[in-house]
Amino acid sequence: MGASGSFNNLHFSNVPAGTLLTNSETASGSAFWLHKLSRLDWGGLTYRFDRITFNPSGGETRVHSFYAINTLSLSSRVTLTGFVGPQYSDNEGLAPGAEVPTQSKNWSVAGGAEGAWRNQRTGVSAGYSRSTSDGGGILGAVRLQNVHGTFRREFVTGWAVALTGVHGTNRSLTVPSTASANSINLTTVGISLDHNVAKSLGLRVGYTHDFQKQFGMSATGQTGAAPTVDAHRNRVFVTLSYQWAKPLGM
Repeated sequence: MGASGSFNNLHFSNVPAGTLLTNSETASGSAFWLHKLSRLDWGGLTYRFDRITFNPSGGETRVHSFYAINTLSLSSRVTLTGFVGPQYSDNEGLAPGAEVPTQSKNWSVAGGAEGAWRNQRTGVSAGYSRSTSDGGGILGAVRLQNVHGTFRREFVTGWAVALTGVHGTNRSLTVPSTASANSINLTTVGISLDHNVAKSLGLRVGYTHDFQKQFGMSATGQTGAAPTVDAHRNRVFVTLSYQWAKPLGM
């Protein structure tokens, strides 16, 4: 069994006048239990809690996720992982661009699958997932489906660089206003530097560029006037994570 936690802050600066972007903070914690089913197969259960807050609107989304997970080692270098389970989200407050508070509660099925290859210093992975996310500062809480790929190379012990690519579809969980989109397609490419600060503490800094297509609004914020709005965005991020694990029965 084990547990982990993380905190992410999304903050926009130099936002053009009339642009609807909302800062967000995401605090996450999870606990898991794994059991060896066979020499090459592990299965278990995971619970994850996410608290997403939006500023300055004051909106908040709380997400409870319950997953069954399985990891199969096809060889010493190749693994396949899958997870699936119910997810409950509680959304309240002002969605980005909204004028009156909204409240909604949603049950859905979340899950995903990933394949990975790695050797001593190099790793490659790709997969698909479906879950609740922060909406990137535009939609508030969303139902996110994405496909992703990562190439990671450790060049010095404790230091690694990663190249990533993601394509996702985001659909709002709250009722959008006439000045905001109701769904977004987003393609992201980026680079990050990872450092093991301590045994259980990790630091990640990086840069990403987003190619974004919005649906349900026009450039003037009037729905129906135009089907899509395209945008590009540069982002710099810093993530500090802590992970703890303890064998069952000890």
